[in-house]
Amino acid sequence: MQNDRLSLDDLGKLLKEANQTLTQAKETGERFSKEAERTLHEGLNTLEATIQAGKDRIENQAQAGEKRIEIKTQESINLINRTVIEKEQDKYERGVAELIKDMKKFYNDNLSHVPISPLNDNVDEKLLDLYMSPKIFSMCKDKRAFTQKNKRVTKYKDVFQTDNKMNRRIFLQGEAGSGKTTFLGKLALEWCKSTSSHMESSKNTDLKTIDDQNKLSSSSTYHEQSDMPCASSATNDDSDTSTASTVTTELSDKSRASFETTEESDISSSYDSFSEDSDSSCYSQAIGHTNNSSNIFADVDALQDYIFVFYITLRNLVKRFEVHTMIKEQIIDSIYSEDDREKAYRLVNEIMKRERCLVLLDGLDEWTGSGDHHNLPTLVSVYNQCVMLITTRPWKLAEGKVKHSEIDAVFQLEGINEPFELSRIILSRLVAKAELEIKHKAFKRYIRNQKLRKLISSPMMLSVIVCSYAEGIELKGSKCEIYILLLESLFKKANSEMRTFEQSPSPCFRGTQYIQPNMERLNRLAEMAFHLLFVNAKENSLVFNITELKKFKMDERKQQDFALKSGILSAKLTASTLRSLSSFMFIHKSMQEFLAAYHIACNTNLIDDIISIYLNRHPKAYLDISQVFIFLCGLDISYAEKLSRMMHERHALDTNEYSNNHNMCNRIVLAGYREANANGYSDISLKLSHFYFHNNNIIDLHKIWENNAANAIELDVFINDMKPFENRRTSLANNECASEITFDLHSCLELKILRLTGRCILVKDSASVGTLEFPVCVILNIADPTQCTELPPVLPSITDILLFSVTCSCTWLRSLLSMMVTRNNFYMICWLKNCHLTACGEGEVNTSYTTGNISVKVYQNKHLLISLDDDTGLWEILHGLSMKSLKLDGWESGFRVNHEKSFSQTIASLSKLEELDITMDELTPCLWEALRGLNIKSLTLSSKEWGELHAESLTQSLSSLKRLETLAIVMTGDSPGLWKALHGLNIKSLRLDGWKGEGLRINHSESLTQSLSSLAQMEKLTIHVQKDSPWEALYGLNIKYLNLRIDDNRGELHEESLSQSLSSLMRLQILDIHVAEDITGLWEAFYGLNIKKLRVFCKCRVKYKESLSHLLPSLTRLETLSIDAGEACPGLWEALKGLSVKSLTIKGMNEGFELNHTELLSQSLSSLTQLETLGMEVWEHSTGMWEAIHTLNIKTLSLTLWWIQWTDLRTESLSKLLSSLTCLETLNVSVYAKISCPWKALHGLNIKSLRLSLSHFGECKDLQAESLYQSLASLTQLETLSIELDPDSRGLWKGLHCLNIKRLSLKSREWGGLHKELMSLSLSSLTQLDTLCIEMECDNPGLWEAVHGLNIKSLSLSGFWKRTGIDVKHTLSMAKTLASLIHLETLSIDVEHESLGLWEALHGQNIKSLSLSGVRKSSGIDVKHAETFSQLLSSLTQLKTLTLHVHTYIALQVPQSLKYLNIYSDTMLPSKVRELVDSLAIYTHSIGIKLEFGCASSIDPPVRIPVQEYIPFQQELAAAEKCCSKTIPNI
Repeated sequence: MQNDRLSLDDLGKLLKEANQTLTQAKETGERFSKEAERTLHEGLNTLEATIQAGKDRIENQAQAGEKRIEIKTQESINLINRTVIEKEQDKYERGVAELIKDMKKFYNDNLSHVPISPLNDNVDEKLLDLYMSPKIFSMCKDKRAFTQKNKRVTKYKDVFQTDNKMNRRIFLQGEAGSGKTTFLGKLALEWCKSTSSHMESSKNTDLKTIDDQNKLSSSSTYHEQSDMPCASSATNDDSDTSTASTVTTELSDKSRASFETTEESDISSSYDSFSEDSDSSCYSQAIGHTNNSSNIFADVDALQDYIFVFYITLRNLVKRFEVHTMIKEQIIDSIYSEDDREKAYRLVNEIMKRERCLVLLDGLDEWTGSGDHHNLPTLVSVYNQCVMLITTRPWKLAEGKVKHSEIDAVFQLEGINEPFELSRIILSRLVAKAELEIKHKAFKRYIRNQKLRKLISSPMMLSVIVCSYAEGIELKGSKCEIYILLLESLFKKANSEMRTFEQSPSPCFRGTQYIQPNMERLNRLAEMAFHLLFVNAKENSLVFNITELKKFKMDERKQQDFALKSGILSAKLTASTLRSLSSFMFIHKSMQEFLAAYHIACNTNLIDDIISIYLNRHPKAYLDISQVFIFLCGLDISYAEKLSRMMHERHALDTNEYSNNHNMCNRIVLAGYREANANGYSDISLKLSHFYFHNNNIIDLHKIWENNAANAIELDVFINDMKPFENRRTSLANNECASEITFDLHSCLELKILRLTGRCILVKDSASVGTLEFPVCVILNIADPTQCTELPPVLPSITDILLFSVTCSCTWLRSLLSMMVTRNNFYMICWLKNCHLTACGEGEVNTSYTTGNISVKVYQNKHLLISLDDDTGLWEILHGLSMKSLKLDGWESGFRVNHEKSFSQTIASLSKLEELDITMDELTPCLWEALRGLNIKSLTLSSKEWGELHAESLTQSLSSLKRLETLAIVMTGDSPGLWKALHGLNIKSLRLDGWKGEGLRINHSESLTQSLSSLAQMEKLTIHVQKDSPWEALYGLNIKYLNLRIDDNRGELHEESLSQSLSSLMRLQILDIHVAEDITGLWEAFYGLNIKKLRVFCKCRVKYKESLSHLLPSLTRLETLSIDAGEACPGLWEALKGLSVKSLTIKGMNEGFELNHTELLSQSLSSLTQLETLGMEVWEHSTGMWEAIHTLNIKTLSLTLWWIQWTDLRTESLSKLLSSLTCLETLNVSVYAKISCPWKALHGLNIKSLRLSLSHFGECKDLQAESLYQSLASLTQLETLSIELDPDSRGLWKGLHCLNIKRLSLKSREWGGLHKELMSLSLSSLTQLDTLCIEMECDNPGLWEAVHGLNIKSLSLSGFWKRTGIDVKHTLSMAKTLASLIHLETLSIDVEHESLGLWEALHGQNIKSLSLSGVRKSSGIDVKHAETFSQLLSSLTQLKTLTLHVHTYIALQVPQSLKYLNIYSDTMLPSKVRELVDSLAIYTHSIGIKLEFGCASSIDPPVRIPVQEYIPFQQELAAAEKCCSKTIPNI
């Protein structure tokens, strides 16, 4: 071993090598391992990728397959759906085509032929061969009524569309016999010709998507077994409809179709444009018989817009209101057998939902709905493509049950266009062809000679006249005569026995041969006709059953056969689930009405016993019975006159001056007069109050006027023909003619509206001379009211006078305006347009004027407001009138003075003028000249432009107005010259405003400041400015009242300047703030003011409530706060918390009020611990406001309730509120309502005083009497009751019965409808009544009767409006009543007009206190009958206290019993004071005197007397031992 021993070096090398070898081997192994691992990993990845790719391919292929299967499946489903839809659509279209075909056959079978004569329905002709084009006029809505326009309608398109908008509810109105049914029948036949039997458009409908197809499929459900679609029924609960009752025909009844085909215009049209001499129509080219082309309603392509036209006769469908039901019963049931009807019903339902359809509803006035809410047949809402064309007589729409919102268009049918052409066609069927032309010419001469021209525009009347003429019977123009002829022809068919009357029951029956043998049958039929119309329910009045026949013994076989064989009655089988019944009807409603009139003429008691009850039950029925009335005029005029008075009483209840009922009554009474005249009656006295004259009726209607002038309420004369009386006779029955018509208005005490239009009208007084140039003369003799006080008043009830294109004199017109001014009514208007005025002034003998458009409105207290576009003639009219206030303006902007000299002279002549308001386009020098030296107290000047050019003139004019107290300036921008003109004026009130409601732009603030500071007497300032205006001009003013209106439309508010200026107003007590928007910094400007009253008017919500909350508590002296908000203002209410105000008013709409606002408002109101009086306005949307008042400790509450729907829940809520106010003593409630009132809410309150004010509309007029009575009777603590209501409400007087009140105040403007018996009964039941106050414009005899014999101690009479007196006209009634008041001690009267009768009425009364005042403090009674007045005073032997307010002092003979004398006199001379002192010296007892007077000898013009001249008398009175006086000179 040793020999083999290795050295250490060698061993180290070996080990090193070994280590290297091992390292290399390890590295090689590691390299191999990594490579292997990499190779293996790559292999695995490749394997996984391959597997995943395979999976993806398999999954993609599977998904693609599924998608292809899904697509194919959906395509198959869609194909199936499309196939089903197309199949159902094909079924629907085939059903539609089949129904169209069947309906065309149905219409052609039933509508295509009509009898040529109503006298013989066996001979008929094709409707289209006989049809004449109609005269149809469009109507427009005018003042809440529909009035006829002169525009003819000649196309279907113009019926169905208005201004390219489709009309859904169309009304065609016309009188009986005017051709309404024929028009609809022809329309239906033309539809049959024009319509296609298939629906190509439906087949080609593009179904855009599968979803659309599915929606279409799901919109209708189809039965597999059915060839027709069905759909669920729908109802329309929201439809507002209208009841009615006219006549329509059965489609299969030819005789009735003939009547309606030739319907007659019973009430002559006001628009008959044909003269008596016309042989042919002015529209001769328009239409002839069948072979002639026509351009009137020739646009049959307009009918192609409607897939279906459904013709419905309403007469037999009473109590039905759904149109779909009507179609089923009247059309479908007539076409199909019972087995096929259900399919057809479903098809019609689907058609009306999907297609455009036209529904023709014939005879609305003969139809009665099923209840209160069905006044029209209704279409359910899904039938939104359907259009209704409804025919009716005019009275049906006039009665007002059909709302205007339910009417899209109204047309008036005035008969046929060419009556002579139709007469030729009819004659051609009745006479030999060779004789036709000769007969036709002779017929036209016959029409002219017998004056039948106005009758033949009615197709029905024309047919009767032509057929009777062909048979040799000549008529004289009486409708009764025509119906007698028709009746005789019908009787002849059933009984050919002939016998004449020895004494006929009416002139119409003379010469008849077939009626007398059948009188018993006639009387039975007439009695039945009458009872069906006036006794039966409306739904059974036209179509009735065997029960009605039994009542009148018409069910006997012989009687029934006669009625049916003659054709007077027709019968129809009515389908029933139990049995077949017959329904009956008269041949035509007009025949039934004629028979009813005959029955009235034979039985004198029916008018009082039955018709009066009928008219009471149906308020508007006086229009419904118009045809009966007209027939009665021809049968017996005395009974017609009685019925006329009864109809007039019902008509008088319609006080709406715009009601179309007035014109209807005019036409009805006129037609009745003509019928009576045609039957030989004279001295006809029919009642009428509204007169509408025109060229075609003036002579006849004037005969009625002569007997009714004293009753006339409205007189409208429209005569545009300078020769209106050529070839016109008084009536159709006599030959009297006239050359001039005169209207004398002196007896027209009830006339309210006078409307005169036309160049041929002359208006004059009785002294002036007429001329043949003016065939119409209106006489109105107006005496000078200041000179002729004893004459009866002229037109005492007048409110509207409209003079268009008439001729009158300036003198007459001035007298008219003078009368209107002195009348002192609340409102009157005189409107002049293009009037020819003959001159009357000096130097103007031969001149005349034609006025522009001038409106003169006269208000109470002699206030005139005049709007004009041309001042020609105006100043001559106004010259010297005793008006107190005058406002002049243009129609759109200011007016312009064209006649400067006349203008200045007239303004200067108005010596009584106190207020002048002028708005001009441009202020001209003539204005400043006219203003100079006037005695006016108030002046308003408005103009867009104020120039420097007139500054000096303005200064001189304003400084000359010594009595001026109030000045208003309205302009766009200011000028230094304007402010200079205001400098130093002694005015008390100034208003500065911008033009047309915009804020004034202040550009010259320094000049304004100097002017305002110079107005030492100014107490009130109203200023409307932009918010960026400088406020320095307000600094340091001595005003007490500031009305500040700020526009937020430009710039920024200078709040610091505003604050400093307001703080400097040391005397300011009242502040009004008007803002449209809440302005930044506004409220801070008012901080800390010492005002007592603040009113805030804000249209928007308050944004800066913190500022407002900071402001209001700072107003430590504030007692009264009023907030008028357009929008609900939570921030404003929050700012109210903790205030010390005693009175708060919350007004305005408060739009956006929410429930969460109630709590906030409640918290604020509850924090007002000092609050005593609260006022609040509440609207429908803000009823939650009264919830905030609960449990307040207020003593007085005023609620104004605007148009709230009073449900039981709301009334109960209000009741809880009022009951929670335990401290409440006074309650004021003003209600504006249409349907109901919240009287139940007043029940059981502990209040002492109640004021109720109701402005009612519609159904609220009855006041809900029982509810009012129960509530008032429950107010056991009530002492004072004040009611402002209409006295014609019966419920008012019932509600007052047996109350324990001590004081009653009744206030009403109109007392004409007073229920005096009810009022007397109620007032006499008030056993505790001590004081009665009545406020009204004019007394009433019924009022004095109601007050007669009361046990009251105090009676007060005053005017309705503020600062007006009562106009006592019925002094004899007043004297009797005052004498009956044996306990009366105190009498107070505010006198409107002093009169001899008034002083005589007070003579000898046993009163202890008398107060007589003028209409206001500045104007006492102008005593003109001083001697009578003095005698009156001396006759009051029990009088202790006398209070007089007179214009000027008069000598008094006061009774020895007098202890206290109070005299207020506008003027008093020192000598009169001496006279008074001397007159009192004779009395031995002490008299307390209070004397106030003006130290002047005259007020207008003012002539003042130094006060020093009165001092000695004051000292003398004070020194007298027997007198205790206080004299207050009023300078």
